[in-house]
Amino acid sequence: MARMSIEGAHMIGIFVGTFLFGLYTSLLLAAMIHIKRRRTGSKVVPVMLIIIWILTAISTGCRMKNFCFAFGDAEKSQIFSQPFKRKYYAIVWTLQICCTLLSDSLICWRLFVVWNRSKSILVVPVCLLVGLTVSGSMVSALSFISRTRGVAPSHEFERWVTASSIITLAVNIIVTSLICWKIWCIGRDIPSNTRAPHRRYYATMHALIDSGAIYSISLIVSTALRVAGLVSATKIS
Repeated sequence: MARMSIEGAHMIGIFVGTFLFGLYTSLLLAAMIHIKRRRTGSKVVPVMLIIIWILTAISTGCRMKNFCFAFGDAEKSQIFSQPFKRKYYAIVWTLQICCTLLSDSLICWRLFVVWNRSKSILVVPVCLLVGLTVSGSMVSALSFISRTRGVAPSHEFERWVTASSIITLAVNIIVTSLICWKIWCIGRDIPSNTRAPHRRYYATMHALIDSGAIYSISLIVSTALRVAGLVSATKIS
């Protein structure tokens, strides 16, 4: 069976990433319109969403620039067999870590608001965020060291990437579960004859569960592939 080339895999990755970025842009615009119409609530969520969008746009642009640089050039295309030699390799990793940290911080903010701004509910999530900050900082630092020296990342790099994925998975599962539990408790206390509030609360809970499940499954799959050695920073098997 013919194996997909590194360039082919990278092209598919860019296509999928660009599609998802376009989808995220559409959802962001819809969210901004909704927030503007309400004219209430904190500015934290829209500001963080815009920052995440900007970082994602830069990351997507770096990936596309690397691919366009090497596309069709046999000599330059060698960089795709050695990712650490790509011009924006370390920058992309750093942006990914920043986006992940901001996204996890955002869902922790949601948890804080839903639980009536209870600080005690944030103890475990904040500890996990601190762990994510440490592991993410190591990923960023090691990627810059690898790019500067022009050598493949060490196994330590892979371990820190795996640790970051596991911590993100834990934050997502814990925070989403606590938010859904709180929403379910609020909906349970509403009289059953008031159907509209019931539908609103349970629709929100289902949306959170679905989005959390999709994100969790993607993290589990990517982490499992990395642990199995099928995907890494230096090879695609």
